Amino acid sequence: MQYTKEFIQEKLATDKRWLERGILAIWKFQTTSEKKMCDTHLFNGVGFNGADGRFMTSLGNILNRGYHLTEKQVYVARKKMKKYAGQLVKIINEKEKWKGFTKSPSSVIAKMTEAERKQLLENFYGKDAAEIARQQDNALAIMIDRSGSMEGN
Repeated sequence: MQYTKEFIQEKLATDKRWLERGILAIWKFQTTSEKKMCDTHLFNGVGFNGADGRFMTSLGNILNRGYHLTEKQVYVARKKMKKYAGQLVKIINEKEKWKGFTKSPSSVIAKMTEAERKQLLENFYGKDAAEIARQQDNALAIMIDRSGSMEGN
């Protein structure tokens, strides 16, 4: 089955399980440093945008720890997640290719190496975007390691 953007937007608006799984799917494409800092600082075409980065990454962190969203969080997340339906279409339709395998796509993606994730990004967004994101993430990680924070404290 091929999913459409409209179908996914409807599911995100009406089904909490779809909403939470959708947030986690997008969250998985945030870089490691973005997840740790609960923010978006790399504008690489994947994950949450700059305006939503802090809030949506924090929700992804909550969901990743096994908790569920509160009513207020669901209300706000539903409004924000509409714009990510296009990314979700790509993610879900790519996972559909895995049907018939013994392991779920989620468990396979969770165990991917950095090289395999890079290949997945390249498949979705092209080699240049994936390489730029990797280089930016490495540079930011070095800055954080040297200074202890973004501000140099």
